[in-house]
Amino acid sequence: MSDHDEICEQKWRERKKDLKEWMCLKLKPTVGKQAMMWGIMLLMLSTSITAAWKTVSVAGGQQAVDVAQDKELVHHEERLDIITKAHEALVENTEKTTEQVQKIRETQIKVQVNQANMIKMLERIEANVR
Repeated sequence: MSDHDEICEQKWRERKKDLKEWMCLKLKPTVGKQAMMWGIMLLMLSTSITAAWKTVSVAGGQQAVDVAQDKELVHHEERLDIITKAHEALVENTEKTTEQVQKIRETQIKVQVNQANMIKMLERIEANVR
């Protein structure tokens, strides 16, 4: 290499070093930039914590509602069981009553037939007596 090439290479090395320092200084955050960055970070963190706290409190409230609804559901199931048993008993009683009414009707028909036969017998007896 020639002296000229070495001198150019040396200049480029120094220039690269200067550029690196200049870039570091330009990109280095100032106090104002750091304060803004930390302010934004704190704002984001507080927003996240607030949202998490609200979510936890809402979840706790929902859990209380779920427990209350479960208790109500158990009561409704118990009531439904009682109503179902009462309905079954009512149906059974209705069927028995229907059977008894049918027997009473049959008995009434027999009584009416017997009464008609007795009236006919009495008419014959009366006819013989005259």
